[in-house]
Amino acid sequence: MTIYIECVLFDNLVINTLILFLTGNALKIKVKPLRLFFSALLGTAFAFVMPLITLPTILLLMVKFIIGLLMVLTAFYFKRVAYYLIAFLIFLVFTFIMGGMCIGMLLVLDPQFTLSANLNYQSNIPVGLILGLVSGFFWLMYKLINYLLRKKQTDAYVYKIKIINQEKELDCNAFLDTGNQIYDKISGKGISVITMNLFEKLFNREVLIKVLCGQTPINNSYFANFSGISEKHSRMLIFNVEKILIYFDTSVNIIDKPYLAVNLRNFRIFGDCEILLHQSIIERKNVV
Repeated sequence: MTIYIECVLFDNLVINTLILFLTGNALKIKVKPLRLFFSALLGTAFAFVMPLITLPTILLLMVKFIIGLLMVLTAFYFKRVAYYLIAFLIFLVFTFIMGGMCIGMLLVLDPQFTLSANLNYQSNIPVGLILGLVSGFFWLMYKLINYLLRKKQTDAYVYKIKIINQEKELDCNAFLDTGNQIYDKISGKGISVITMNLFEKLFNREVLIKVLCGQTPINNSYFANFSGISEKHSRMLIFNVEKILIYFDTSVNIIDKPYLAVNLRNFRIFGDCEILLHQSIIERKNVV
């Protein structure tokens, strides 16, 4: 029998690295690349030596469990033993899932694939390549699930609104910003923040250029500086519009003379929303 050492090393190094990376990602911890590499190398060294040792199947499985635990101890650092046990369990789960999917794909793609009772295998297709494809699929599914969960959580804060000003009526999506602490100093009303794109739709590019140059081309408007969580100051133009209509399931909340602000730094809001609604606007009810 011919043993291709480079294939064995490559397969196991890729497998160990991917499983350790996924384990760290599931735990949401930063893994040092050097620790990850040495841990994967440790598992690869044992995988190279194990076929040369004859042991009963049960004892062989116990040895492999111990090797997995040593890999977790090498790759990660925790202050509590319980975290190591959790990491080890997650490591085992990914090992079984990835191993099962790889074996299934090899059985389909490689007619000459064989798997012995002591879990040694022979294949013409690098297992590292198969696992890379499987991991790519898992990564895409992970991103998709995260996006859908995030969208479901944020949809509860998204409202359909209509802005009415100077014979213009604009429909757009608004995001309720519960952390917005911007108020007009004179009236005490909450100020909602809009994007430059929405500001340009409300007025025109000429007005936007004047605002960017520091002018106040809108009646009863003024500039103000505000600081957010990052403590960076944002210069905004504060102004009024005639009305905002906020659509609920069975009613419409009409806000007269609401205060808006355009952020001169420009920013992006979640999804296709163009305005960060102040919480006080939702609380003020003028429902029809």
